[in-house]
Amino acid sequence: MIVFFEDMKADLAAVVERVADFMGLDTSAERLSVATKHASFAFMKEHQLQFNESLTKKARNAACNLPADAGLRPGQTKVREGQTGHQLPDEIREEIEAKWRAVVGEATGCATYAQLRQTFGLASKS
Repeated sequence: MIVFFEDMKADLAAVVERVADFMGLDTSAERLSVATKHASFAFMKEHQLQFNESLTKKARNAACNLPADAGLRPGQTKVREGQTGHQLPDEIREEIEAKWRAVVGEATGCATYAQLRQTFGLASKS
């Protein structure tokens, strides 16, 4: 299963239901309502300290022989602005696109992220 951030922004309830169904979980209206509320940007922003990366960064640091505090900043969370469309510098974007074609494009037949989303995203299920 592939989940796209843009699909969650467009129709969070549909994505939550799709994930629950994929996982074989209870898809009653009550359960889906609670799960959708807890997956919302508003809920995450209100509880943002619960959505930090300290555990994964500490594990990464240990596995990669990095200093224990590498990449850790007090109060840093994954919850930012809840927006899409941030622009990367051309050089970085070109490197990412080349790597995409070589890895993801080869594995999926989708030459771009937009094509992958069109093929596997919510719009493909309509």
